[in-house]
Amino acid sequence: MENHPAETNSVSSPAFAFPFFNLSTRHLFLLATVVLGGVILAVFGLALNFELLEYDSETYILRDYAIRVLDWDHIQAIFRSYYFINYNPLQRISYMIDYNLWGLEPAGFRTTNILLHWIATVFVFLFCYELTSRPSVAWLTSLVFAIHPTRVENVVWLAQRKDVLSAAFGFAAMWMYAKTGQPEGYRPPIPFAENLEQPASDSTSSQSPPLVSAWYLGSLLMYIGALASKAQWVPLCGAVVLLDVYRRRTIDRGVMLSYVPFFGLSLLFAWLAIDSQLVSTGRSQAVQLTTLEFLTNPLLDLMFYLKQVFWPVTLLPRHTRITNSPAMVLLSIILVGGCLAGMVKSWQQNRVWFFGFGWFLAFLAPMLNLVPGTILPADRYLYVSLVGLVFPLALWLSQYSVKMIWVTGLILTLFLGGKTLSTIPIWQNDLTLWTHITQNSESDQLALGNLMKAQVDAGQYTAARQTYERALARSDRYLRIFEVASILESKTGGDAGAPLLLGIQTTRYSGPLVARYGKHFLASRNYPEAEKWLTQAYTMDFGADTSLDLADLYVQTGQLEKALPYAVAALEANPFHPEAWRILGTLKLQTANQQARSGKGTDAQATLIEAAQMFQLSLQHNPDQAKPQIGLARIALQQKNLAEAQKWMRDIPVGRIPKARIPADGYLVWADIYRQQNQPFAALGTLIEATQVEDAPPYWLELARQQVSMRRDARPALERGFKQLDAKSQLELEQDPVLGSLVKELFPKVEKSGQLPQSK
Repeated sequence: MENHPAETNSVSSPAFAFPFFNLSTRHLFLLATVVLGGVILAVFGLALNFELLEYDSETYILRDYAIRVLDWDHIQAIFRSYYFINYNPLQRISYMIDYNLWGLEPAGFRTTNILLHWIATVFVFLFCYELTSRPSVAWLTSLVFAIHPTRVENVVWLAQRKDVLSAAFGFAAMWMYAKTGQPEGYRPPIPFAENLEQPASDSTSSQSPPLVSAWYLGSLLMYIGALASKAQWVPLCGAVVLLDVYRRRTIDRGVMLSYVPFFGLSLLFAWLAIDSQLVSTGRSQAVQLTTLEFLTNPLLDLMFYLKQVFWPVTLLPRHTRITNSPAMVLLSIILVGGCLAGMVKSWQQNRVWFFGFGWFLAFLAPMLNLVPGTILPADRYLYVSLVGLVFPLALWLSQYSVKMIWVTGLILTLFLGGKTLSTIPIWQNDLTLWTHITQNSESDQLALGNLMKAQVDAGQYTAARQTYERALARSDRYLRIFEVASILESKTGGDAGAPLLLGIQTTRYSGPLVARYGKHFLASRNYPEAEKWLTQAYTMDFGADTSLDLADLYVQTGQLEKALPYAVAALEANPFHPEAWRILGTLKLQTANQQARSGKGTDAQATLIEAAQMFQLSLQHNPDQAKPQIGLARIALQQKNLAEAQKWMRDIPVGRIPKARIPADGYLVWADIYRQQNQPFAALGTLIEATQVEDAPPYWLELARQQVSMRRDARPALERGFKQLDAKSQLELEQDPVLGSLVKELFPKVEKSGQLPQSK
């Protein structure tokens, strides 16, 4: 880099400057990197101790099993697929790197978010300096970008990794593009200077950016990175045009040709973003807009974002839209009209406001519902567009004196930094976050549902029930409150199915509730009702989870032929879903048992090997689960490898998983292990524990078998399990070599009703 004084092309000699700013360009950039990094760490370092939030982070981190293994196959699969109604492959790969470095430690993920925000801020500095050669402008713009209170969501909320990651790539792309086509020794003109009125050829570079230059190709590569992180960077293709207009570059044939790759990439990723939404339309709540709302909502939202830039008092991840009243619509028209008039006037003079407000509009456009949509305003959408307003203001201040801009920077640092520091603690856990949101946005039904879930997780059942009553009092009910109400009822001994049924009857978007209602019956082993509701949900196309629930249903009822296509369909939808691999492993294990019973021992051993491979794949994609290890222990027992079975059972990570426990099936495996070790009393105690974990026929009947083998009274356990069976299973139990005679003695055929107990 060329060495030159930090402040050049000044309107007048600066009246005030710090000695250490008379530095070479290289040293100035190094100083900016260190100072901005220190400021960011001082402001956002508090968040390193916060919990992992359930809202979106659970979907992006805990349930995206593709990020669990860092290898080429998983990376390729991520680039070939949509996830969570988005196409953001680099976001998922960044989570993959974090997971393989930190596991599920939230501090590790947040460290990466802070680091990426730092990188983005440094590129904001470089970009602004490249446009002006004035470090004071670059310092003020990058400082406000770094600590503005609207940054909190983008940096602290792990689900918004896409913002900081895409900005790091996007601002790098803009900086590199700003360096293309510049002649040796070129220095940009200084707007607001008295000598600005001069021919374009004297004040700018008119060279076309060479299509094979390192800066131009680097800019395209960084643009791909930004688009692959978040589609909000699609407008960058327009931003490069704005930049050339601002710099008064002659838009000749060569320049226009250089725009083609940018616009081509924008169209490609815009199509991917739209297609990802269309593929997953079942996951979005459909809301119809009136013609008036369609015309006025963008204006009202734009007014909201202007307010948040200059007066960021209330900060929320979901803001209620400004009231669509005639007065507000008129005010928004006046405000936006004034900004547009300023752009026109700026075009005739220095083009600073034309560039700045054009940037602001371009990067907010995808979030303004310019096509029919229901995106609510959110602070995080200002992450990139904010620069478009701060940069012209900093440049305007710099015309007076360097002292003024540094004093302004100090004042803004204290005000904005203080507000940011006071906002960050809101995000420390789900309970603090949703309590704050519902206090400031009472009408947000999703917020009420999430607050209710946080209260249930914290054991605040009375408060959760009060929140549920608040939500039910509103007419615009949201499905989340019914899902959480079902969890609340299950924890407090109520009817867990009743809220789900109410939600199906009263919400406009009840598809997921249908699936959850079916899963409710599956958990209670009411298989006919479970099949009815899950089949209905499957026809409504709600993804891999419903397929897995149906497969699980048919595995539990021994209908392997019915289970297989659903398990395969789930795996095709998500090849990294650990539950899909576990169910396929269970299918193979049951098939091997059938083969063994029919005398096909060789085939059974080969099928057991396949089952073991599938259980291993399930653990590979999610090591923090017990059922695949229980399956592997069963396989080891069938292969007469007692030590291996014990190893798998002891390795179940119960202590490392929050709220985890060994499923009742695991106690059955321990009972088998104790039997093979000739420890009948240990086996008996383990089976009693199984019935306490889950009140279901398999565990009561197995307990009865153990009691019969020990010549103990098995009638209470047999009766408890027998009466929960359907008629077919009751008749089959009469043929059981251990329990059959006792069943015939205790239960005459006339008592076999064939009815399943109804769910509470």
